[in-house]
Amino acid sequence: MAVFEGVDMEQLKRWYNKGRIDLTLKADGRTFLFEFKVTDKEPLEQTKKMKYYEKYAGERYLIGIVFEPRPRNVSKFDWEIIWVS
Repeated sequence: MAVFEGVDMEQLKRWYNKGRIDLTLKADGRTFLFEFKVTDKEPLEQTKKMKYYEKYAGERYLIGIVFEPRPRNVSKFDWEIIWVS
C-alpha cells in the first residue's frame, strides 16, 4: 500500500503495563497515536489520562475517532499535538 510507504506501523493494540493504545504509527520523526471508540465517551480522554504518549519522543499526535454502532459511520474525530521542549 503506497499510502503507508515510509511509515513504521508498530503494533496494533500495543500493550502497556497500564493499558493499551489502539494503533501507533511513526513517520518522519512524528508519532501518531490512535484511539478508536464505539461509545459516547471523548476519544482522547483515555489516551491523555493514561499518558500513552510518554513512551515516545518528538512530535506526538493524539487522534481519537468515535464510530456509531450502526451504521458504523464516524460520529466524532478529534486530535491534539503533544510538543516536547
